[in-house]
Amino acid sequence: MNHKDNILLLKSKGYSYSQIVKELGCSLGTVAYHCGKGQKQKSQNRKTNQLEYEVRNSRNCSRFFCGDKRRKYKAPKLTPYCITMKEADKIARMRLKNFSTNKEGIMKALTNIKKVKQKYNISEANHTFTCAYTGDTLDWKDPSGFQWDHIMPRCKGGEDTLENLQIISTNANQAKGSMTHDEFIKLCKKVTEKYA
Repeated sequence: MNHKDNILLLKSKGYSYSQIVKELGCSLGTVAYHCGKGQKQKSQNRKTNQLEYEVRNSRNCSRFFCGDKRRKYKAPKLTPYCITMKEADKIARMRLKNFSTNKEGIMKALTNIKKVKQKYNISEANHTFTCAYTGDTLDWKDPSGFQWDHIMPRCKGGEDTLENLQIISTNANQAKGSMTHDEFIKLCKKVTEKYA
């Protein structure tokens, strides 16, 4: 008997959602998904109604905001240099919107994409910039190669401001995790000293 069948069996016996959660050790969302009216259809509609650039961006955004490993949906990988500057700007706008939206879904007024592009000197003629940590050349038209990072993480009091925003390589951002800039640099120094 799988998880879904166990949930439905307990529901048919009159258990409440919270009792099912206690009994099976699953999340409340899982119980609601299987028991709630139309929950499955709502979830499927959300996936099919996503705009293309949101799908492209969702992989990086999900890592940036929640790091939830339980997500089953995976966005297709982007191939390098596959998009135009206009499409890259759309993805960047979505990233900026997500950068300034907290876990409760409240979006703070941040800045517009023009100011982010000014900070990194990005234009149609010059769409490359450098990762602050690795020194790698990143390309605005290749969003799969970089992620947006809070210099001071939110969990440590960092704000959603342009000053607290940096765009770094995907590998660097995943390695940095929830460390502050100074903590990450200190860790990198320890690693290089050990293996120098």
